[in-house]
Amino acid sequence: MRDRYLFLFRIALGAALFIGIIVWVGSEGIIARLSNLDWPWLILMPVLWIINLIAISIGLYALLGKGANLSVVDFFRCVFISSSLGAFLPLQIGESSLVLLLKQQGVPLTKSVSLFITDKIITLSVLWIFGSIGLYFIVYKHVAVLWVGLGTPAFLIIVAVIIIRLINAESGKLREYLQLKALRFVYDHTQILLKEMLSNRSGMAINAIFTAARMLLIQPVMYFICFKACGTHIPMASLILISNILTAVSLIPITAQGLGVVEISAVYLFSLIHVNESTTVAIYLISRPLYFIFSGLILLFTGGLWDMVHRRDRFYKNS
Repeated sequence: MRDRYLFLFRIALGAALFIGIIVWVGSEGIIARLSNLDWPWLILMPVLWIINLIAISIGLYALLGKGANLSVVDFFRCVFISSSLGAFLPLQIGESSLVLLLKQQGVPLTKSVSLFITDKIITLSVLWIFGSIGLYFIVYKHVAVLWVGLGTPAFLIIVAVIIIRLINAESGKLREYLQLKALRFVYDHTQILLKEMLSNRSGMAINAIFTAARMLLIQPVMYFICFKACGTHIPMASLILISNILTAVSLIPITAQGLGVVEISAVYLFSLIHVNESTTVAIYLISRPLYFIFSGLILLFTGGLWDMVHRRDRFYKNS
């Protein structure tokens, strides 16, 4: 019950922030942008969303490796469902449902968990690299923001080194703690997951390539199309840098799906390259609802309708 109220609070907070940025920018300018919208450009958005889902699926399938008796079609279906659920569920619950979906398909839990964790590590690493570059070139005057972008990963690396040193240390207290059943369970299974993750290095390389392609090409092109629909041209280099920063911002668990927080960040970042605030808000008023509709349709066609068609085919085959 507490988690439900917290989720509702995060939705309400995000909606309040979104409405606040609309009021601050001014509804007249936003309405003017929407009334002059070049709608044919937006036809390309579902195509790009499908290409993005396919790129995610290929990267994850490369991590799956050998030993899983699962067809490409069934695997892609699981990825499409979990990625689309991510549009509606809080935090990473939607995307983490991939672990359960793969388990239902007979994939060992260790393999599916290691696949999910490895993909997230690669995604965050790529985001950090391109996001840090974006912070340097787009927000270079704000040294504090740059320090946060570069200092956080450095801090995490230092913490990881300290933990590794502690694990390897001949510490009586540490051995005593590790003898506890819960900690021993976590430690042993972490070792298994690490072994599983590192056993498929070619898959990790393929996943990194497709992740970089999404961050450097597919997502910036989405912004390019939205701004073109609003009659605004932005250099692709700027879109690459800013889109990666905004993707990283969307992962911050302040509001549901980064609602409001992403829009405020986008208005600020695009204003640094002289984009009108009303134009930025207008593209999110368009893209947010379209993305929810698209994700809902993907869930419908890969979920309920998919099962109905397969049950019908099995019925006719058996009869």
